[in-house]
Amino acid sequence: MYQHTQSAWTIRFLVLTVLTIQQLILEYVEPNPDAEQAFPLVVGAMGLLLFILWSMTIQITETHLRHWFGLGFWKKEIPLADIQDIALSKSAWYSGYGIRFVGKGWLYNVSGLDRVELHLRNNTVIYLGTDDPEKLYNHLSESLHEDSY
Repeated sequence: MYQHTQSAWTIRFLVLTVLTIQQLILEYVEPNPDAEQAFPLVVGAMGLLLFILWSMTIQITETHLRHWFGLGFWKKEIPLADIQDIALSKSAWYSGYGIRFVGKGWLYNVSGLDRVELHLRNNTVIYLGTDDPEKLYNHLSESLHEDSY
């Protein structure tokens, strides 16, 4: 069994940067009631983003690969038997973080550019961002190899 949780340091940094810029605008730019009213909305949205994308966990059991954000948001489960091929790759810097469609498949990522590609038997591609690409790849390779016997 394999389980690894990656902290979302990049997302945390970006949220902190947005909140700092918002605060500086409020303090040093001519008072604007609209900006002051928007501040709680920005803080709330950033707080929700942090809560949801605080981390990403990837787990491999005897039969499934599971991944989810934070405390269980967007939990996905893929039977190992559905995985046809895997590969190591890197995301482009502009691919971003979170959940998004990139190129041929869905990217799930909270920080960094390293990822493991899952090519499923139904021609779906899933990209799992990770700060532990080699270990995830090796565990997944072993699990897929064991499953083929």
